[in-house]
Amino acid sequence: MKRYLFSLLSLLFLFAAPAPGQQPETMRVNADRVNLRKAPSTDSAVVRGLTKGALVTVVSRDGNWVKVQLQGQSTTGWVRSDLLDPVPVPFAPGAPSPVQNQTAPPPPPATGAPTPPPASVPPPKPPAEPKDASYRAGFTVFGGVTMFKAVITPASTLNNANGFMGGAGIISHLGGPIGIEIDGAYVQKGFALTAGGATDTEHDNYGQGAFLLRPAFGSGPVRFFLLGGGEVGYLINCTYATTGSTAPGSCTIDNNTVNRMDYGLLVGGGVSFGPLAVQVRYDMGIANLSKTTGTTAKNQGLMVLGSLIL
Repeated sequence: MKRYLFSLLSLLFLFAAPAPGQQPETMRVNADRVNLRKAPSTDSAVVRGLTKGALVTVVSRDGNWVKVQLQGQSTTGWVRSDLLDPVPVPFAPGAPSPVQNQTAPPPPPATGAPTPPPASVPPPKPPAEPKDASYRAGFTVFGGVTMFKAVITPASTLNNANGFMGGAGIISHLGGPIGIEIDGAYVQKGFALTAGGATDTEHDNYGQGAFLLRPAFGSGPVRFFLLGGGEVGYLINCTYATTGSTAPGSCTIDNNTVNRMDYGLLVGGGVSFGPLAVQVRYDMGIANLSKTTGTTAKNQGLMVLGSLIL
């Protein structure tokens, strides 16, 4: 009885032991820059980037995607199979050489025998995965409300003048999370002054251009973005209105006392929902709009906008 039990345990051990020379499959990255993703989809979040020649170990497969583990690390993720090349596995000592297992090549055809047809050419590989397909770029239109006032030295008590803004631009993807936005817009700036029960509101109407860096963060349809750069504007005309008084208002631009050119810093951010976005911008004017000696006047204001990327 003991002999039979010992024989049975020996057979179980023999079948449970791994085959000699068996090793996990190793592959090499064949593109300059490849994204390692959390799931087998180009819409999935990026775990990290892989450089050409990096070695990875195959964990599993799902269609055209391969789950891999970085060699020497615990990091895992998914890569498209066409971005990987197999790496030959050296045979273990004592295992039969791959050369010994090869079959002899067929003999050459006899003289005068018909030439066999050429081997079929494999189909070309699909194009490499884009840098980051989730970054949305293209033509954009936007519009919203503005709240501006002129900061004057010596100090004057001024309130915000509410207006509107509308424009269009181009968003371009530079790579990774970074993009740029170049736009032109019609912007209402100005100020409000309350005295004697009446409120005088002046709207200064500018044609304005902006050049902005636009980094974006997150994955999927909802993404956050920041804006930062500069703006340059030209005062086209102004309008003047008085409330609480029957006296009509008037507005003229005196080129001897008013500087029509305005420039400053523009910062902000927002959140996008697919092609739609909501954003807030703050315009901090740097140019002195007053030509009067001893007086400075600078535009400062907030813009709340909705935008659409076409």
